[in-house]
Amino acid sequence: MEPTIAFGRLRQIAEICPRWPEVATYVLLFAGAALASVGNWAISPLAAAPGLAVAGGATLLAFQGAVSRKRQIGLLDGWARMVSRELPDMMFEIAASGRIVGVSRASRSILGRAPEDLNGRLICEISPDPVPFLDGAALPGDSGTWSGRWIHANGEAIHQIALIRAVRDSEGNLLSIRGVLRDPGDQQEAQAALRASEERLRRSLEAAQNGIMLVDHDGSLIFVNRSLRRMLGYGRGVPIHLGQVTAPERLDQLTGLVASRAWADVGGGLFETGLRHRDGATVEAEIALSALREDAGTVVLIEVRDLTESRRASDAIRQMADYDRLTGLPSRDLFDRHVQRAILDARQGQECVAVILIDLDRFKLVNDTLGHASGDRLLKAVADRLHEYLPAPHVVARFGGDEFLVLAPALPVPAAAEGVARRVLQALVKPFPHDGRLLKVAASAGVALFPQHAQDPEALIRIADGAIHLAKDEGGDGFRMGTAAESDSARDRLSLEADLREAVEQHAFEIYYQPQIDPVS
Repeated sequence: MEPTIAFGRLRQIAEICPRWPEVATYVLLFAGAALASVGNWAISPLAAAPGLAVAGGATLLAFQGAVSRKRQIGLLDGWARMVSRELPDMMFEIAASGRIVGVSRASRSILGRAPEDLNGRLICEISPDPVPFLDGAALPGDSGTWSGRWIHANGEAIHQIALIRAVRDSEGNLLSIRGVLRDPGDQQEAQAALRASEERLRRSLEAAQNGIMLVDHDGSLIFVNRSLRRMLGYGRGVPIHLGQVTAPERLDQLTGLVASRAWADVGGGLFETGLRHRDGATVEAEIALSALREDAGTVVLIEVRDLTESRRASDAIRQMADYDRLTGLPSRDLFDRHVQRAILDARQGQECVAVILIDLDRFKLVNDTLGHASGDRLLKAVADRLHEYLPAPHVVARFGGDEFLVLAPALPVPAAAEGVARRVLQALVKPFPHDGRLLKVAASAGVALFPQHAQDPEALIRIADGAIHLAKDEGGDGFRMGTAAESDSARDRLSLEADLREAVEQHAFEIYYQPQIDPVS
């Protein structure tokens, strides 16, 4: 059977070696001591050279032809001693009793101690920290890293990380611990590189435009960047925790998201939540969570985007869409939504809803004589007066130009709409102060009712518009109740007007009679 090794099968290694035609014995020797496998393996043609280094810090030994077991062991022992002398890393072996039974020559450069000064001594005299396996705590797979302090000959305690492996007998009892201690110079370079990398990462996080915080799986804050501190009003160096910067009513939501992301790897995507400013105000924010998994545990990175400005812009856009810029009254679209809601409520309560369209009489005269700026100020004054005379639940809106709309919801009987229309006209009786003079304003109004006249906002406004024309035909300064028939008549008039215009454009008229008039007589 082919011996399997950590770096692939020997056949794969042999293919890259110089070729020997004979059968050879192969031995894989791990860095300095641990014998991985010994065996005779026939490959023809076969390749290997004595002392060929292969992947993973191991060495492949090849013996030409058949080699006795005793000879193999002797060669391996010599090779191991040579490797232990040349390696810059310190190899060591500690017996199950805790006594050091072997140390390589690298102990001089790493600990300032000769091997003969260390052999036979208890490990606790050289390293005051607990040693895995000896203190009863085993490592998974009987191998791993041991991080601890070692006492240098000058008395300085240096922190080192060793790679160790347990050696056991056939019954699983611990015989010894074998390990490799890296050259502190290499470790210092690695630690310096790690510190530089961490510093680059910290600076990148600090420079991010969005807020960033690192949260442990238990909710502890590990890191908060400059943008988030500025967003929440905390200076550098001020200690903060997750519960402190989260709105109380949102804390359970946020901690649940952190736990889901940390433990179950769910909770991705964007979420809106509320954070708490140092002054107590709520900061609406959008967050994204990412899990950073490592051997020591899982950390959740939370990226925070302040929604204050976007909400302010959204509110401004909504304000522009829903309210008239000149008068501040609801727009036509917002008025329609109010009417739809009032109709739904009226259906449930078996009530009436009135829509009143108001048109200022002869307002064009104001614009023509006093100017459009004066006309705009008068429209604003009319809007304020109507809003004052018709408080909630009435809704006053600007329909366009010199026209206004009034919604009268929850009327018990249709006749109640007439009272609202009279109140509208009464509100405009009092003259309006304007540029040192008093302006008297008159208006005409048309009234449409749900459910008597129509079932939707558009139809109600159309019927009210038809009624207002009747009021103006009667001299204005009054109101008329609309009917469904008036809506049909208005549509007929509009259709007839469109047909007449089209006929003129198409030259479809023919003159059959034209009176002749003598201007003298």
